[in-house]
Amino acid sequence: MKNTAREIQTSYNLVTFLCNTVAPLNDKPMIVVNYNDEEKHFAAEEISSMVLTKMGEIAEAYLGSTVKDVVIIVPTYFNVSQRGGTLDVSILTFEIGAINVKAIAGDTHLRGQDFDNTMVNHFVKEFSRKYKIDISGDPRALRRLNSACEKAKRILSSNTTTTIEIESLNQGIDFYSSISRAKFEELNKNHFDKCMEIVEKCIIDSGMDKSSIHDVVLVGGSTRIVKVQQMVSDFFGGKLLCKSINVDEAVAYGAAVHASILSGERSEKVQDLLLSEVIPLSLGLETRGGL
Repeated sequence: MKNTAREIQTSYNLVTFLCNTVAPLNDKPMIVVNYNDEEKHFAAEEISSMVLTKMGEIAEAYLGSTVKDVVIIVPTYFNVSQRGGTLDVSILTFEIGAINVKAIAGDTHLRGQDFDNTMVNHFVKEFSRKYKIDISGDPRALRRLNSACEKAKRILSSNTTTTIEIESLNQGIDFYSSISRAKFEELNKNHFDKCMEIVEKCIIDSGMDKSSIHDVVLVGGSTRIVKVQQMVSDFFGGKLLCKSINVDEAVAYGAAVHASILSGERSEKVQDLLLSEVIPLSLGLETRGGL
C-alpha cells in the first residue's frame, strides 16, 4: 500500500506544479499546460477530476477489482476558497463505541510549505549578497530552490546540518550553501510559536486541563520537525509523544476505516463507532429579531 500512497502523492505533486502556472481567462482562473508542443487550458475542477480518476485507477490496479464508492478526505477547515494542508489540533475522548471531539483549533494559513518558504527567502537573500542578483522574480529558480529547501527540511529532522546544491540556479551560476538545524529553527521561530498558541487555544476550548491528556499523537509530515516535537512534549510536561503511527498514512488509514464502515464490510479490527464532532469554524447564530 505504501507504493500506492507514493503514486497518489506523485499525482498530487503534479497538480501542485500545474497550479503554479495559472493564467486568467474570462475572469476564471485557468491552468496552462504545454503538452506535445500544444498549449491547453484547464479549469481547476478538470485537474481535480483528472487526479481523482488517476487515483481510482491506481486503487483498482492495487485491489484487482472495480472501485465504486470512495471516501475523500479534506482539511478540517476546508471550504471553497481554501486548498492544501493546514495546521490542525484536535482533542478527543474515547469511550466504548464512541469518539467525542471536544475541541478543534487550527490555522488555515500555516502549513508545512511555510517552513520551506522561510528557507527560500533566506537563500534568495544569500544569493543576492553573493552575486548581486535578485532571483525573486525568476519562477523556475524559485521552484528549484523550493524543492531543495523542502529536501533540506526533511534531512534536518535527522541531521543537525545539511547542504543546498543547485546547478545553474540563475545565469549559469551554481549555488552552494549550508544550513543548520539551529538556523532553521531561528528562521521559523514565529511559525513554531504559532503552533503552540493553537495547541494552547485548543486546550482552553475543550475545557480540559493539559494534565488530563493521556496521549499526544502527531500526524502529518511537519511533525517530524525536531523543534515541533520538543515544544509539544515540553508543553505537556515532558510527556512522551506517540510516534507509533505512520504520520503520512494516518489520515488515509482513517479514511479506509470509515469506508469500511460505510460499505458494511467490516473487518474484525473495525467496529461500529459513533463519532461526535464539533464544527471547526463558527457559523454564527440568530437571535430574536433577526440579529
